[in-house]
Amino acid sequence: MQDFLDKKNCNDCRHKSACFNTLLKKELEFINENKIQIQFFPSENLCKQGAFATYVMFITSGMVKLYIEGGGQKRLTVKLLRQGDYIGLSSLWGSKLHQYSAQALKPTEVCMIEQEDIKRLLERNIGFSNELLKAVSADETNLFAKLRTVSLKQTHGKMAATLLYLGQESFADDSPFQYLNRKDIADFAGISLEGSIKILKEFEDEGIIKINKKAIEITDKERLIQIERYG
Repeated sequence: MQDFLDKKNCNDCRHKSACFNTLLKKELEFINENKIQIQFFPSENLCKQGAFATYVMFITSGMVKLYIEGGGQKRLTVKLLRQGDYIGLSSLWGSKLHQYSAQALKPTEVCMIEQEDIKRLLERNIGFSNELLKAVSADETNLFAKLRTVSLKQTHGKMAATLLYLGQESFADDSPFQYLNRKDIADFAGISLEGSIKILKEFEDEGIIKINKKAIEITDKERLIQIERYG
């Protein structure tokens, strides 16, 4: 992890989310003066489950995996974060501790803003509040979908859901598979490494996917959707 030597001005930033686009010029200047810009390298932790959450992080570039840690080094990866996503929003109103860990998959740049500064803007700017609430609501929807998958689906359905998520078109310009090993994929699906490898081989033998080292290509999306739906 390292600090940036050249602090970028929020007014000139091309990566502003809808939330920051609602801010008045003086409010954006307030953020610009009080933020910290940090670069994380691959495998570095942006936050640790159980640690104090004092900042909200806004990702301006890179890719991050968000995961929950359990006993015996078990992990369940919840989602991937990219440019425009936040870390730490849930801690603004609830627990003051991080409820998850986040790790950079590739070089990642973030702007860190103290929680109290975010709360101050929430009280003053209704547009900013609405946009931030949309982000929190989207996170909740994603969590319910993940809970439904890991709780109600069998192993093949879990793997199908994982491959459809990682292979979605929004990732086409930067495939997550190049940054993930088989254990990472197993953690996404919420199944064992051995089970993950076995199911991937079955999918390959059935012509549903193609595997080339770390790369995975979905060749029969409709079949995969059926497995995800009924598996």
